Amino acid sequence: MANMCNELPISNVKLHNMHVLANTHLELLYNQGDYAPIEFEDYARKVQLFLEHLAPHIYVHRLAAYAPRWEELVAPAWTSDKMKTHQGIIEYLRERGAYQSKQLLASNLEFEKLKQQLYWQSSKRTKASNLSL
Repeated sequence: MANMCNELPISNVKLHNMHVLANTHLELLYNQGDYAPIEFEDYARKVQLFLEHLAPHIYVHRLAAYAPRWEELVAPAWTSDKMKTHQGIIEYLRERGAYQSKQLLASNLEFEKLKQQLYWQSSKRTKASNLSL
């Protein structure tokens, strides 16, 4: 999917997971056992895979979707806390040394410079967070 985004004339993306809201057809499927929402760890792994293949010039505006009406959220529970989810994904990526474009080969000098910036930004944040432990 990231490779498809890289080929499009876009400047940003937003990542979204599926969540179940009350009084929807998806809630019926969930209650019947015909739909199981993604677990946090699996979602974070997919975010990592996507980001590592996303071109460095594409900005990421959102890492996960959040239920707009908290009282209607049925599942998954991990989406109920926006900041905890966001921070959890960031920590997951840091623990694995993951950063945007990590798996891409630079096609030109500008691309390589952007990729290096993302690496250094990721590296500095990881070192800073380790110092605060």
